[in-house]
Amino acid sequence: MASATPSMRPGAAGPACNTDARNRGTSGYTSSLVATGFCGGFTTLSSLVYEAAGYAREGRPGLAAGYVAGTLGLAAPAFALGLALAAPFGRGGA
Repeated sequence: MASATPSMRPGAAGPACNTDARNRGTSGYTSSLVATGFCGGFTTLSSLVYEAAGYAREGRPGLAAGYVAGTLGLAAPAFALGLALAAPFGRGGA
């Protein structure tokens, strides 16, 4: 599969993350984890917009609005829960 930007090709983020990690004094693992999270969020947002636009094009604007509101409305509490669950494993934690 061709990609519009080489940096988004599978596996291309690894060397970039390791170089960035050396420059910032962090581990390659941390940089790779952040890059994976960014790319995952990017694709999730793209899917949200694509699906909502599809519902709107089909003449179902209420479903499109509900889909966006429901997704974003559930994302914030899920994010907060993730932070709370990860807190014990952060810096200075267990």
